[in-house]
Amino acid sequence: MKNITIKSWVFVFLTVGVFIASACSSKGDRGNNGKPQEGDAYFQFKRVDLSPFGLSATIMIPDETAKIGAAYQVNVDNIDDFKWRVSAGPHFELYLEDWGENQEKLERFRESLKEDEIFTRTILTDEKNCVLYKQELKKNVQNETQKHESFHVFGFIKIGNIHYEIRNKTEGDSQKTAQLMMKSIHSFKQK
Repeated sequence: MKNITIKSWVFVFLTVGVFIASACSSKGDRGNNGKPQEGDAYFQFKRVDLSPFGLSATIMIPDETAKIGAAYQVNVDNIDDFKWRVSAGPHFELYLEDWGENQEKLERFRESLKEDEIFTRTILTDEKNCVLYKQELKKNVQNETQKHESFHVFGFIKIGNIHYEIRNKTEGDSQKTAQLMMKSIHSFKQK
């Protein structure tokens, strides 16, 4: 009877030891002091290689689990020699444009966000190379029963000696989709 009890305790200790060891190794896989790596930050994204389309770069695009209506298959269309559209269904479209060595594009864009006669624009996030903003029709323009607001992203990323403008469609998107697009813009990097 004592042997069964000792065997049971040994089994319990071994089982607990295995769980502790696996928990420690998964934290160790994260790298620097348990901080998440890119894979953790882009949990519901998939990496898209843009090199077959003339861009020596990759970008992370939300997959179908992000619940924004993104399709499983990502399409990349070369609109012309310097413009591309990356889409994952009808609710996720990013437009990339090659601006060569033009470095001032982002500053000129920030200046263009000032109010005009039709829209009020509110910057929600302004990081070194990417802007997320909300655009609303002014009250004197919109119908009183309907409020029009859309969310927009604009990024300007340098890869090698080339600057790329990345933005969403002109009519904008929902806030959730625009925030996911901002993450995609931050993931755009040289292959």
